[in-house]
Formats: sequence, C-alpha cells, structure tokens
Amino acid sequence: MNLFRRPKKEAEPEPNFSWQVIPPPAGTRPARVETAPVQAPVDSPPTPSGEDRDRLEQGERPTPARRRRRPARPREASDQTEPRAAGPQDSANAPLEQPPDEEKKPAAPRSRRGRGGRGGATATATAQGEQRQPAPDISALSPDNRVLAELLMRQTAALEDLAGRQAAALEGVSSSLQALAGRLDTGAGVGSRMPRVGVFVDVPNIIYTADRLRARIDFGKLLDILSAGREMVRASAYAPISDDPTQALETQRFVQPFVDRGYKIVTKPLKRFADGSIKANFDVELAMDVLIMADRLDVVCLVSGDGDFRRLVELVESKGVRVEVVAFAQSTAAELRTSADEFIEMGSILPRIT
Repeated sequence: MNLFRRPKKEAEPEPNFSWQVIPPPAGTRPARVETAPVQAPVDSPPTPSGEDRDRLEQGERPTPARRRRRPARPREASDQTEPRAAGPQDSANAPLEQPPDEEKKPAAPRSRRGRGGRGGATATATAQGEQRQPAPDISALSPDNRVLAELLMRQTAALEDLAGRQAAALEGVSSSLQALAGRLDTGAGVGSRMPRVGVFVDVPNIIYTADRLRARIDFGKLLDILSAGREMVRASAYAPISDDPTQALETQRFVQPFVDRGYKIVTKPLKRFADGSIKANFDVELAMDVLIMADRLDVVCLVSGDGDFRRLVELVESKGVRVEVVAFAQSTAAELRTSADEFIEMGSILPRIT
C-alpha cells in the first residue's frame, strides 16, 4: 500500500467564458477604441480559489488546474538553419556566387576553322595539349603513395610529350602530301618528266663501217647528241676483246673508243675458227639487255645496222617504247630501217661526232 498516494478528487469544471462581437447597427460608423495592453504581474503569485484555500489550511497541496494547451512557439532562427526551396523571387534577387573551393578554369579557345580549311582541328588539339593541368597536391599522402604518385605524374608527362611529337610529325606528313598533290595537279609530275633513254651500241658493226669510210667517231659526242633533252638511264657498248691475256683491255681496238665516255663496256672474247677467221657475235646479249630494260625506258637508241635486230625492234615497240636506229645508210638493212620509229643516218651528223 502506497502511503504517499492520495485519492484524486474530481476538479470542478472551470467556467468557460466566450466573447461575442456585436456588430454596430447599419449606417453607423464604429468608434475607435484604444485599449491599453494588459500586463501580467511578474512577481505576484496567482490568487488561490476557495477549495485551494481550504487545502492549504489543512496542509494539503492544492489541486493543479487544468491548463489549455498553447500552440508551440516557432523556434528561433539559429546560425545553422536548413536550406529551404528557393522561389522565383529568391532566385531573381539572390546574387550569383561560386563556391570558394572550386578553381576557375580557363575557357578552351575556339578553333578558327574556315569552310574549306583543315588546320582548325589541328590548332584546337595543339592548344588543348599546351594547356597543362596543374599538378595535384600530394603532400598529404603517405611516403609510399607519394612515390607512386610522382612516378605516375612523370609517366603522364612523358606520354603527353610523345603525343605532341606524333601530332607534329603527322602534321608534317600531311603538309608534304598536300604539296605533292599540288604539284601533281599543276602538271609538275609525270607530264613534265623528261623521257628516259637507253643507248645500245653494236661496236663491231659500227667500227667496221667507219673504217671503210675512213672516219674516226667520237662516241662521247654521239652520246651527248642522243641524250639531249632526255634522261640518260643506260649506255652500253658491246665490244669483243682479244683472247691474248697479255694485251691490256683499255688499249684494244674495240674497247679504247668507249673508255671514259660514259658507256658500260660489255666484253666477249673473239672466236677463232680453223680457216683463220675471227668472229664475235653479241646479238643474243644485246637483245636480252634491251628487252629487260624496255620496261624502264621511254626511248631505245639502237646503234647498229644489222637486220637480225628487226624482230627485237618490233617487240620493244609493242611495249609502247620508241625505237630509234642509228647507223650508216651503207651498212643498214632495209627491214631494220623501215621497222624503226626513226632512222638517224650517221653520215648526216658525222661532222658533229668526229
């Protein structure tokens, strides 16, 4: 049994007073009444009622009166208030501020690219490559992580440098290709190239005829006339040599006229027969060399009057190569002369080549 528990007594209901506003009669203007604000006493305690007074005389606690619940007061605004949704007026009046932690990044330059230019993309890429980002702060990292971060930064810088070099190399190759394309378009390519020429001399055929005419030919001057306005590719002289090993090559009859004259000398030993005759035939060697070189030549100058080369001339002409036969008219076969694209009579140019 709880001795300190006292029986509850029902409190008398408090009188409920209500105020009703009586409107003024129609057509009258209500008078303005000024009322002074009511101030509650600060230190004076509330006056007890009759029942409470009896309880106080008997030594008991008065019954607490029921109080009406007052609406909760709004909390005072503190320094840290929750942000509320900004309305249209707030957004219009609020100043534009940027967070202090963020750094202002420079705007990327626009590429000045024209309608038909190709340098705009390259200029933009170069400008972006030149704008290096600032190095991050790694002082707060541990020693091991700081070493790894430094290695990573060095590797990144090396890769950026390599990318810049490759971009410069590609730009150089592109400019070279454009310059080459411009030269080809303006006709500075194949159209303006000089025709390529090759000279092939059947030495015994020309020397024997020149000896009968008592003419001494300067084959260096002949080569200059045949290569005038052309690109000389190959000049070959097919000369037989003596079978005597003691005789010097430069002093032999068929070799000496071509030494230091710009010719490639192709030699072959003379053949001696039982009747004492001597013969050296270069038809096969000369024909093979002309057919092999025909794909890299535009003009073939055949210095010979031998009719056995008629078929060779026809084969070379079928490849689209011009063939010019150079020989004396007295020792030139008619079929060779008619099959060639042009016949140059050496007697007509003899004063220029002697």
